Amino acid sequence: MNRRDHFQKAKNYVLYYGEGKVNKMTDYDIAIVEPLGQTLNDVKHLKRFNTLVIAYISIMEVSPDNPVFQLLQEEDFLTVNGEKIKKEAFETYLLDLQSKRWQGLLHHQIGKIIHQSGYDGIFMDTIGDVEGHELPYPLQKEQMKHAVHLVSSLRRLFPEHILIQNNGLEQLCLQTAGYLDGICWENPPFGRKTSETWTAKIVKRLSLLRSKYGIRSFILVDEDVNHRYPIANITARTVADREGFLFYKTRGQYLTIEPEEAT
Repeated sequence: MNRRDHFQKAKNYVLYYGEGKVNKMTDYDIAIVEPLGQTLNDVKHLKRFNTLVIAYISIMEVSPDNPVFQLLQEEDFLTVNGEKIKKEAFETYLLDLQSKRWQGLLHHQIGKIIHQSGYDGIFMDTIGDVEGHELPYPLQKEQMKHAVHLVSSLRRLFPEHILIQNNGLEQLCLQTAGYLDGICWENPPFGRKTSETWTAKIVKRLSLLRSKYGIRSFILVDEDVNHRYPIANITARTVADREGFLFYKTRGQYLTIEPEEAT
């Protein structure tokens, strides 16, 4: 069975951005991990247990303590009125997907992860920033175009590997769906009256994308994010079970591994 067929048959997944702890991930069909936290031997160990190993990579955000930050120039960052756009909650800066330098660095990182480290695919985090309220509409539209081009180029370069997009559920997923194996919905706002119509629309959309393109949908919940809305976590699990989405719940900014819940 090739990796993409294996992916379609997966029954569970774990997402962990910390270091090591591979023995806690071997019971999962899919492990999404931060490559900086895992060694080559860790990846090989997981694959011996028939676990698909997917590498996290940030597509549109970088923090100053990331080594790649030192390779960037001013023109590689997104700006509004001459000021870099910063995500204060994460201390990260938004990058310009139009930048040839950043495009080259992304392709280099991804190629190294797949060819040298043996990962089965890529989890494209922060790509949903193209829909962020921080970007004026013309900038959103421009970045969306380049995000779609990036995803299509990754599919062309890595036709047998797994591509999962995180968020970007409003518009981006409608343009990238044909290139994807999976879409992750991170911390859906279930249980909030003001979001009921929107969440129902996204659930329906993900189900339709499954029917049309065979895309697997993931729901990811960080309990610490939803602590004010505990019903959101319960509803997320209920929706996942009903719709056939893969579900994972954790806490602590994805730096812990929660025991798999019985279903």
